Amino acid sequence: MGTYNYYGKDGTGYNTWDEMRKADKRWEQQEKQNRLLEEQNKLIREQQERENFKAMLERKRIAYQQRNEEFENEWQTNIFPLMQKAGIKDPVAYLEKLRELYNDKPEKAEELKLLDKTNIRKWNKISNYPTNISNELLKIYNPSANKIVIIISLIIFSIVGLCMFDGDFTSLVVIAICFLFILGITLFFMNYDPKKKREMNQKIELVNNEIKKYNEQSNKEIQQWESKIKNYEQKRLKNFNLFLEIALEKLSIAESELEEYDINYQLQFNDYPSDYEEKKKEYFNKINSSKAKKDGTEVFLDL
Repeated sequence: MGTYNYYGKDGTGYNTWDEMRKADKRWEQQEKQNRLLEEQNKLIREQQERENFKAMLERKRIAYQQRNEEFENEWQTNIFPLMQKAGIKDPVAYLEKLRELYNDKPEKAEELKLLDKTNIRKWNKISNYPTNISNELLKIYNPSANKIVIIISLIIFSIVGLCMFDGDFTSLVVIAICFLFILGITLFFMNYDPKKKREMNQKIELVNNEIKKYNEQSNKEIQQWESKIKNYEQKRLKNFNLFLEIALEKLSIAESELEEYDINYQLQFNDYPSDYEEKKKEYFNKINSSKAKKDGTEVFLDL
């Protein structure tokens, strides 16, 4: 292997400075071209991503428009006439009131568990509580403050230990034991002070009262909504109208395809009459038969 006087930017050795300079120019030009090509490819990728995003939005817009058109067609040709046939004078106003009635359902909140001494420090389990309750919890237990105290204690004890360490292994063991002892005593007094313990128990009791109120209010709102729907459904059953029930069933199916509505207008808390399905089947058979006569396809119905 020869000995070279000069080494270029490409890592190759050259005998003369002139050879190295020419090689460096070629290397710089190639690097410049690589950077330009990389930048060009980046711009192409960004442009492609923008075009893909626009195409996705357009597909969504078209699909949304189609769903609305399909719903409008179903509403005009089937649901609207059925409601009118059922005796509803203004189906549009009726639908708006119906949506308002079923849409005001309170969100079912998960029932909050009461606190005790074992779970008060499991912050990940209580941090999702409502703001007014979590604010009270912060007064009882501030995990950040406790962590800071422990960290500062660890730093101070570590510094003291390092200052006392003279290189002898036995001394290091003694320091470690002393450190653990002091840390244990510190944590003991931090957590088992009788006065603090009594205060914490009192605060836990106050927070538990708030949790009970929250759970009761949440359950009460759900019960009130369910009671309102039950009463409405009982009125429907009292004045049972086959055409209205079929219309509401069709409406539930049609609106489930729309993004802004997904409400089940069928009976949710009461049972339909035992002959409802049979009457509905007879109605559709009659409709299909009538349509077949108009289309001239009546002969194929049995097939």
